[in-house]
Amino acid sequence: MTAKGSIQNGFVVTFVLCLEVTAFSLVFQSCSLNKKSPNKNTWPMASVAQAVTTGQENWNIGNIFLPSVNKHLKKLGIETLKDVKMIEESKEIRFWVGFSYNGFTGLILKGQANEWSATYIPASNSATSSPAPRRLPSPRNGWDKLLSEIEALGAYTLPGEPDPLPERLGIKDGLAAVVEIKTPALYRAYLYAGLHYYEEQDVKKMEKIINLLSEEFKVNLY
Repeated sequence: MTAKGSIQNGFVVTFVLCLEVTAFSLVFQSCSLNKKSPNKNTWPMASVAQAVTTGQENWNIGNIFLPSVNKHLKKLGIETLKDVKMIEESKEIRFWVGFSYNGFTGLILKGQANEWSATYIPASNSATSSPAPRRLPSPRNGWDKLLSEIEALGAYTLPGEPDPLPERLGIKDGLAAVVEIKTPALYRAYLYAGLHYYEEQDVKKMEKIINLLSEEFKVNLY
């Protein structure tokens, strides 16, 4: 090979490498520009949608307790979540806990854009009077931390009981938790019975969620 040929080949290799490096640099810069920092108080829409599309809705077993919840809400003048008309960027998650001899308590978390509010529904029993709902101050450690922690524990995506299990509903003094979630695009409800009784990992996660909410808002959800 002549010296002239070597120079030409070297120029071609150098030119190709430069093109590859330039292309990689452009792609990297484009990815960096398109990457956005997460917004505060965000709603995990993808997680909720995935839970529904994978069949983790479990409306049937949630429906075991929801009629009594909805009947109580009607007395309080609160619309049932399934019937609420959600506007853009709105979201709501309701926790109903108890369903033993002492009735049940509730916690309603509402979000509109990045603004959140919490309402506590005191213990209710059909044999007693119904205390009025109470608007709560912000959680002890702030909304960002709370929403992040309940998402990490699976509040939006836990599968719930796979099928109606009568033996779980008949536990003496047993506690159950029903969770309702709604956005403008979807609604889901699921249930866990036998809190503080069964040792399954998902049941324990639900217990942690309820404990966390109780501590953050200084209310007794049990």
